[in-house]
Amino acid sequence: MLVPLNPTPDLERRGRALIRDVAILLMLALLVSAPAALVMWNVGEALPLQKVATIQADRRVPYLPFFEIDEFTYKKDIFARAPADTIVIGSSLPLPITGQYVAGSFANLGRSMPYISYGTALLDEILRIRRPGLVVFVLDFWWFNAAYDDLPRTAPPPNRLPHWSVRRVLAPYSWLAAETISKRDFVRFLTLNPLTVGSTGLGLKALLSGQGYDAQGAFTWLDQPLGPVSHDFSETLDRVKTGRKRFEYGDSVDPHRWSILMAMLGGLEAEHVPVVIILPPVAPSVAAAMADTRKYAYLAELRSRLAALPLAFDMMDSGRYGLTDCQFIEDGFHATTTGWARIIRAVASSLPPDLARRFDVGGADRQILAYEQAARAAGVTEGTCPPTSR
Repeated sequence: MLVPLNPTPDLERRGRALIRDVAILLMLALLVSAPAALVMWNVGEALPLQKVATIQADRRVPYLPFFEIDEFTYKKDIFARAPADTIVIGSSLPLPITGQYVAGSFANLGRSMPYISYGTALLDEILRIRRPGLVVFVLDFWWFNAAYDDLPRTAPPPNRLPHWSVRRVLAPYSWLAAETISKRDFVRFLTLNPLTVGSTGLGLKALLSGQGYDAQGAFTWLDQPLGPVSHDFSETLDRVKTGRKRFEYGDSVDPHRWSILMAMLGGLEAEHVPVVIILPPVAPSVAAAMADTRKYAYLAELRSRLAALPLAFDMMDSGRYGLTDCQFIEDGFHATTTGWARIIRAVASSLPPDLARRFDVGGADRQILAYEQAARAAGVTEGTCPPTSR
């Protein structure tokens, strides 16, 4: 015979106490997390990438979040929001190429392709949205070094929403503790609306510095005539000396990675899309150090192969185009906006007229002139840089 189990008064009391304690904990968690979550939303850290691209297109504000984002998806969303006739693809090297160097609609999709193995997936996405009129393909030379670890590198699936975690939700408190933001900033961010014209940027870093990705995808913090900080390329020179981190020594071009480039070019040719290939330079000091090692045979092979391709421009000899160490940021292999102005001007002068007219050489000349005026004011002479900048 079954006897029904009736809870005792003591058991009922414990149950009610447990429910009360859980409710209190949840309320406390909400009280602690709600202000931080609101700040995360208001500064633009929690916005979906499609929304970011839309706001940038409408308001022309820079975007630079505190946390890493899926830049493959972000740059595709920029192109989808405003399909451009001339696009730049590549890793982070071409980010300083701005719309001032291009005639007509333009999108900089730099950093959507950090590895050569992303290439075919990226082009598939681009062609699905719209067939561009010109692709400027900027190559990383280390992509083609068999000694450079490029695996496993497949293009990520679309990921337009931020990755949420307790650490991210509560990040504003860690920003306060680290003095990344002030108490006044925290209060201001509680009432900031990223969807209104009152916001000057999207993402914490953009709000604090006014710098970041512009509406066309270029990285505006590189747009400084004399470079951002003092540097001597010591980290990169040490990489060259020890053969590591993109500067691994190598004897030959990796055939698989070269085949990916050929497949990309073949796919664009099939769609009747002209391609301009640029192999950009490193700073003269870094180039000299690389040459001294005599351990970069693959690079000579790569340059020889590119010479056989139409509309492929080997710009590794930076001195031929007026670039000095001053036109590179502190790593010595990312040219500044002025450095890219010189590269674009040199490339455009060698293109057929129908492609040359897609570039605004006048915009490049204006950037170079602004740099030269700033350099003279800072006392910079040819081949040297002021103590506060390179």
